[in-house]
Amino acid sequence: MALQILHKGLQLSIPQDQTGFTGNLQTDLALAVVTKMVAGRVVGINVDTTNGATGYAGLADGKIASTKTTAIGFLINDAAGYFFENPAAYASGMVAVLKGPAMVITDQWVSGQTFTPGKQVYVDTSSNVGLVTATGTAGTDFIIGIAMNSPAAGGNLQIAVL
Repeated sequence: MALQILHKGLQLSIPQDQTGFTGNLQTDLALAVVTKMVAGRVVGINVDTTNGATGYAGLADGKIASTKTTAIGFLINDAAGYFFENPAAYASGMVAVLKGPAMVITDQWVSGQTFTPGKQVYVDTSSNVGLVTATGTAGTDFIIGIAMNSPAAGGNLQIAVL
């Protein structure tokens, strides 16, 4: 379970960078640009080439003044599509993103974090781009929502998406 939508917000389609794709489904589904785009992670639009080509979907960097990728919302489907269906994002070159206001449950958060219900939830930076974290600084780090529960290790985090 990477993402469960409890209350649907605005859904967007964002183009995915197709650079390096070979046309062979099995080869392309193994590319890093595809495998890192997991449902439940926070994505945005790349504004430089750090997290992929400019103007395409990429894992979000949690800094408000990021020169990399500005956070938009949660990735709905894996970039490769669900494992049991035709890989929709691969075929269309688009990824589906959920933007607030919404209510979601995700398992894509930084391990070792303690979330407090009612407290702000941020998008992580550094090596954990795209993951949700409990630590951040208001005004500096991007607030993606409010924690609705305090999950146990490896559990699911419920978020009221802003």
